[in-house]
Amino acid sequence: MSTERAAWSYMHEKGLVDILKELANLPMLKGQNGWTAEGWRSITNKFNDMFPMANFTKQQVQEKEKELKRSYKIIKEARKSGVGWNDTLGMIIADPKGWEKLIKDNHRVGKFRKKAFPLYNSLELLYEGNSGSVATGDLNFTSIEPPPQRTELQVEPTPQRSISEQSNHNTAPSSGYNGMASRLDGIESTEVQSAPSNHNSEDQDVVGGKKRKQSQMAAKLGDFIDFRKNQNEKTLEKIKEKKRREEDYSVEKCIDIVDTMEELSDEQKADANELFQSEMNRKIFVSTKNPSVRLIWLMKKIARINEC
Repeated sequence: MSTERAAWSYMHEKGLVDILKELANLPMLKGQNGWTAEGWRSITNKFNDMFPMANFTKQQVQEKEKELKRSYKIIKEARKSGVGWNDTLGMIIADPKGWEKLIKDNHRVGKFRKKAFPLYNSLELLYEGNSGSVATGDLNFTSIEPPPQRTELQVEPTPQRSISEQSNHNTAPSSGYNGMASRLDGIESTEVQSAPSNHNSEDQDVVGGKKRKQSQMAAKLGDFIDFRKNQNEKTLEKIKEKKRREEDYSVEKCIDIVDTMEELSDEQKADANELFQSEMNRKIFVSTKNPSVRLIWLMKKIARINEC
């Protein structure tokens, strides 16, 4: 299977990352410059055991690891600029001007504007361990939590006098300093009592904002889950279709057809088996419905083998 024709799904990518994390703790599989040849063989074998239908080569596994590492580095550099990041969606969060600056600094980040990269955290642990934390700006948040809200200044209310104190105070002369103090106390008490009402109103606004933000993030999460579900279904359908094609043009089926052809000798049948190593030959042989045409085609192929 060639690298260009390798069909990688999200399940394949996640499986590969899990295997890399598992084997990364084995010193005999890694050298100073990365994985050893034995390490890559172990990774490839373990991957194909996990996904028997994939049958990827060591080169294809290596190329995918390089691609994932490039994507991780691109997003890591973008996050350093202060943009937001959502762990649940695995996506960069930025306004249009923020995206314009990101793409200007590195055009490769543009593909992640509408594309999720849910393996970021796993790759961060793989490549950097606990030291891979990235400082981000105020827009950074995880799961469905909203960005931090501003802190309100808390005002301690002025202690109020008891009824007995107010009664005794009212019996004193209201002129001079004591009278002025009494009037100021009344004004101050009225202002303090009205303050909690305004603060409660602001609290309600903050709570309402949190609910709206959570609702928006829940909607995005639902869209992402639907997207992944559709993608996985398409991948499974491709795998099933590939399996059906392989069964239709399998070596076993070709040999069964040849065994029924009385016009061929046993030696010719043996030569024909060599032809069926080629997938194209198998497809032509099985797809040819006219028995006479099929026999003529097969005889010519056998003759060419004997000439060589």
